[in-house]
Amino acid sequence: MEEIKNVDTIGFVNETGQDFVEDINNSNNNKFIVRFSNFPNFTGKKLNMNNLNQYLESVTVPDVSVPILHSIYLHEDQKHPSPIGARELQTITMTFQVDEARKNWYAFYAWAMYMRYGYPCGKKSLIGEELLRFDCIDTIEVINLSNNNEVISKLKFGHCILSNISSAEFTCQTSELSKFTVTFEVETLDLDLLTDEE
Repeated sequence: MEEIKNVDTIGFVNETGQDFVEDINNSNNNKFIVRFSNFPNFTGKKLNMNNLNQYLESVTVPDVSVPILHSIYLHEDQKHPSPIGARELQTITMTFQVDEARKNWYAFYAWAMYMRYGYPCGKKSLIGEELLRFDCIDTIEVINLSNNNEVISKLKFGHCILSNISSAEFTCQTSELSKFTVTFEVETLDLDLLTDEE
């Protein structure tokens, strides 16, 4: 695949055709950053990750529940936590403002539509298979910062597959910002505390 260069931003480009940059969403007052390890880009054009990072409005981190099993001993109900590991994790949702050119909305829309028609993004398994389950973001990191903008922790979601993109209302003759929400199914969840950051 032809290598795509972006001379206007500092970062690097991965094989799916998007630029990774380190600009922080300045409108975010909650002291967190969200980083995407990659993005399945089906738009046919270069995708600058600022179209995602700069327009992210909120992230809903899901609850973690532990199933309870029951047994009876001498007519007493005994409760036992069920060790299910990373199974049955809840979904995560992100709300974005639509950028001026609607590139961020279209990137998610194209991803969803290509999955509906069964197009893999090109990533292969260890044995060379192109599977639709690889149309995913490998890792989404929700990074919490201190008041000094130092990293406190990283909440990592692994193998994130887009499962829904909400409707987006595009209205005329109004100054209100259009927004949309995306939902991801995740396979793993990990928390790193007091992570050293460059």
